[in-house]
Amino acid sequence: MQEGWESSPFLEDTLKAWNWDQIVENQKRVLGFAKDNGIPVVFLELFGSGGGETLAELEETLDGDYKRIEKIGQSGFVQTVNRAERKTEERVLETHLHSLGTRKLIVMGHHKYECVYANAFHGAEKGFQILTSNDLLIGSTEEGIPDELRAHPITRARVDQFYQDKVQVYGSVDDLLSHL
Repeated sequence: MQEGWESSPFLEDTLKAWNWDQIVENQKRVLGFAKDNGIPVVFLELFGSGGGETLAELEETLDGDYKRIEKIGQSGFVQTVNRAERKTEERVLETHLHSLGTRKLIVMGHHKYECVYANAFHGAEKGFQILTSNDLLIGSTEEGIPDELRAHPITRARVDQFYQDKVQVYGSVDDLLSHL
């Protein structure tokens, strides 16, 4: 669990309902697979968030062999930050992925209906094949989640339709890894 969050029973219960610990372990398995097979990894981090304990835990799996891009909004395909030059930039993620010859993206993250969706949507729009499994996405289930943290029903329906139409969603992380 996220350090410091244990002081809030509400958040602790929410993270348990989302099966946080298991999903992070699944994400680490995918990253380990990527490392072992020379598959490039990009971490997208919301500008100014510091990435948090979970991102640090995931980064450890790769021993520094990844690229980190700071995004300004939900999607890393829209606008990113160049801290060294103190300016915003566009197309950094897309340019980086094309320079690697990338055609497929495995998306995983902290909320299926927000930033993960935004990146999957923009990635598909840019012509990348998008892959995932629900056990890599925190927030895939809303069972046990308080109403105030649930995605709006219209948003859920639209996003679920996108995943059904445009994303190769595998039944499990094991199934996804067996197809790579």
